[in-house]
Amino acid sequence: MKQLVKLFSFLIITSSLWAQTPESMSYQAVLRNSSDELVINTNLGMQLSILQGTADGSAVYVETQTPTTNANGLVSIQVGTGTTSDDFSSIDWANGPFFIKTETDPTGGSNYTITGTSQLMSVPYALYAKTAGNSLIPEGTSPNDILVWSGTTWSILAAGEEGSALKIVDGAPTWVNTPGGGVQFGFQDDFNNLNISLNSLYSDRAQIRVQKQNNFSIDPNITSMNVLISTESNPIPFNSEASVINLNDLNDENYGGVSLSINALQRDTRYYYRLLINGEFVDENVYGFKTPYAIGEAFQGGILAHVYQPFDDGYVEGEMHGFVVAESALTDTAAWGCEGTNLPGMQTGGSAASTASQNTAIINNCGESEIAAKVVSNLSLNGYNDWLLPSKDLINGGIRQSNVLSLLSGIVDGYYWSCTPHSNNPAQSAWATHLNNGSNIQANKSTAYYIIPVREF
Repeated sequence: MKQLVKLFSFLIITSSLWAQTPESMSYQAVLRNSSDELVINTNLGMQLSILQGTADGSAVYVETQTPTTNANGLVSIQVGTGTTSDDFSSIDWANGPFFIKTETDPTGGSNYTITGTSQLMSVPYALYAKTAGNSLIPEGTSPNDILVWSGTTWSILAAGEEGSALKIVDGAPTWVNTPGGGVQFGFQDDFNNLNISLNSLYSDRAQIRVQKQNNFSIDPNITSMNVLISTESNPIPFNSEASVINLNDLNDENYGGVSLSINALQRDTRYYYRLLINGEFVDENVYGFKTPYAIGEAFQGGILAHVYQPFDDGYVEGEMHGFVVAESALTDTAAWGCEGTNLPGMQTGGSAASTASQNTAIINNCGESEIAAKVVSNLSLNGYNDWLLPSKDLINGGIRQSNVLSLLSGIVDGYYWSCTPHSNNPAQSAWATHLNNGSNIQANKSTAYYIIPVREF
């Protein structure tokens, strides 16, 4: 019998001890007899104890169970689910070490002849979290609070106010300033004498201009100035990229400004930016923009050829507006119309923004039919029927861009009408452009030229 007892004890000590489950942990052992044969399909009597401190320590939990070995001699039980007067959930797993003691009666009774003790080398995480884990968190915590470790205890750093920044002050994390509340740091005059504007905007980049007003010198106590840019609505150093403003260029009497190129932006994404002086916010001013789609993309019935820039009349902050060009040029030609007539409401400047108003003026004031502007106004292409004759600048600065023109079909070696009258003789002539070589000519309005439609969105 001693040989059998020793063998069982050795096997229990070296067996797998647990898996993580709420309010219990798994225990498994393989039982063999003195002939090294598996003890299969046999009812056992077992007493399991959780000992604290040492292998001979006090039992903080004791239970009994009557499991049965399986066809492989394996016994599997859940410690914490047996017959007991103790409370398994009250074990303070943080106050270890702990050992598990097993006593077994191979006949199924309570005459425990096989004993083994093993240390729990790690505590089941789910059980630890319910006791030790929670006991380390101070009472009174709220959502978004931060726990700060002093080296011996945790303390609560309550969530900061909207827009505040977390800084290290005297070696400890501290919430400081709330830009949204207008906190100022002594440079308000300098801030008020700076103009911050968005100069240009593309799908992957933007340019921000910081300009000093005339006859104003930057405070000599200002040693740094930055523009923070972020996809977060409240840009702070922790969530932003910082662009450095050259103070010498900003203070230059003749130049007096700095242009910052912001690159590697994401298409169709909202960005926010603000100014920092000496690493601090001056007031609550936050600016924003949204990057557009890329020129040359398919968009709303055509190819994106022009996106309004911040200085354009058609620009709306946070929105994308501009022009698309039809993927196929028209094969027919047409006259501009009303030669010898100075139509009211027309402009000779040729800006992209004038395209719609120019077409309206031609259609409303020229009684001739089948002229270029009326041909495109009657088109229905790709589900749209608001096509226009492009302006001179829209042709040259939009349609003729290589990443747009290369996507168009049906382009011939010839001149295409714009909707822009020529300034030398607006009653008699208008601008026409050769799409392939880019030449612009003053052409009589009665001449038949090619047409490429555009639409404004």
